[in-house]
Amino acid sequence: MNENIYSSVPDWVLNIYGDKEILKKFFKLNKGKWITSKIIAKHTGFNVTATCTELREMITRLIVEESWPIVSGTNGYKLTGNPDKLEKYRQKLIGRLKGLKRRIRGVKRAKERLHGGFF
Repeated sequence: MNENIYSSVPDWVLNIYGDKEILKKFFKLNKGKWITSKIIAKHTGFNVTATCTELREMITRLIVEESWPIVSGTNGYKLTGNPDKLEKYRQKLIGRLKGLKRRIRGVKRAKERLHGGFF
């Protein structure tokens, strides 16, 4: 019997490892360079869409699951080897989180006002 051992594994599971490795190689080759998500997607085989959601999710997995020092900004993403730049990025994320918490409180109050017939 010549059965494929991967036949019962969904394609998306098989592709995760390959996609991650391709993405890692791409970042290593372009270390220190800002690159947009669309350019990264185009060169690594991810779907090029308006928001490149699939790619962004994989980049997040590299950061969270494998502790890759990837930062993002208005110019896209970049792999950094500089601890100071990584700390600056971490502080930026903390600031964004504080802003989101403030906005969530505002939305909650707005919802309460709507229930009270404010508008």
